[in-house]
Amino acid sequence: MFVKGQEEDCSTQFDDMDVHVLLKWLGVVLLTMFW
Repeated sequence: MFVKGQEEDCSTQFDDMDVHVLLKWLGVVLLTMFW
């Protein structure tokens, strides 16, 4: 049971990382578009 809980925490952390990466990419694209 503990292992499953840890796995879920890891998966949620990875999801957050993906969201941050996508936001950063969007920011870079917008900057390049405006520049």
